[in-house]
Amino acid sequence: MRWSQLQRLIYSLWCDDIRLQIHCAGYPLSGSESVGRYWITLGKEIIWDVPKDFPEECAKGTYNTVASEITRVIRAYLDLPRGEVMTKVFADDRWGLIDIFRAADRRLGTKRLAALAQSNLAAPAAKVLQARLSKARHA
Repeated sequence: MRWSQLQRLIYSLWCDDIRLQIHCAGYPLSGSESVGRYWITLGKEIIWDVPKDFPEECAKGTYNTVASEITRVIRAYLDLPRGEVMTKVFADDRWGLIDIFRAADRRLGTKRLAALAQSNLAAPAAKVLQARLSKARHA
């Protein structure tokens, strides 16, 4: 699946009230090799960035494996039925990506968001959740 198609599916699940975007880009190296970058912005702030935030995961020569794993995690989340969004455990999500997706997921109402707020979220997911909850309070 092309990145633009995957991105469109992601945005279809995310709440429209917050300015959250996910990006993927490839940068050429020498010859035919390239390295990709995934990043998520909230407003104008980059809140999650691979490989920058996870240099140990993305050592030279292993980044393409990491990029493939990130894509698989995203795809697995997108395929979840609504009833499993809060309960499914993603053992292969070493980047905290699923919590960001949960915090932005329009399928989760205020009660589930409140439950998510009680969990120990990493800073990027906590920022998304805070933005979403503040929009809900002002609506």
